Amino acid sequence: MRSILTDKEWATRHVYDEDWIENYWKSRDHPHRAFLVERICKFSPMHSILEIGCASGPNLYNIARKFPEAEVRGIDINPMAVQKGNEWFRQEGISNVKLEVGRAQKLCAICRQEF
Repeated sequence: MRSILTDKEWATRHVYDEDWIENYWKSRDHPHRAFLVERICKFSPMHSILEIGCASGPNLYNIARKFPEAEVRGIDINPMAVQKGNEWFRQEGISNVKLEVGRAQKLCAICRQEF
């Protein structure tokens, strides 16, 4: 049984499942996300943060609220998750977060862009 997904499978796995994307966004209040922010605080002050594989950005939501002065970025290969996440950040009035479609394997190319 093959359990490792290809890039294409990851990118399209939940592309048409808006419920999954919305439920993942709603998990931003799960205790493990607060633990993550607590651990990240040990490295403050921070000016920029990048999460690779951010989906719609629930981790970044908490990070952006804790570090409103930081430039917070996320990349994910699922274009619908990125689009919905950016919409939700705008609705929440959080302006220091930007999600982009991208792949970890192409991170060097992404970093050369105005990210």
